[in-house]
Amino acid sequence: MAYENIKNKVTYIYALGDPDTGEIRYVGASTNPERRIVTHYACGSLEKKRYFDNLKKAEKRPVLHIVEKCHTSIRWEREGYWIQHYIKNGNRLLNDRNRY
Repeated sequence: MAYENIKNKVTYIYALGDPDTGEIRYVGASTNPERRIVTHYACGSLEKKRYFDNLKKAEKRPVLHIVEKCHTSIRWEREGYWIQHYIKNGNRLLNDRNRY
């Protein structure tokens, strides 16, 4: 039974958009993106922390966009694809640039 759960595990590739401009500022992967957003306020680079702190002070939240649903086994490949996609389109991502 446990093997069946792993075999069918789904991951969502998500993008977080700025609530004022709509610009995509972060791309991630999670089995539960709604819950994952909360952790962005507490971890990451100084630039990322500042951005999320400013949203919180303004009582705003990033806009969640699900860009792809994929099998967990390819989540890193697909997350990397979407990060590169948004960078090529001029988005100023807050993702750790050393990872991609």
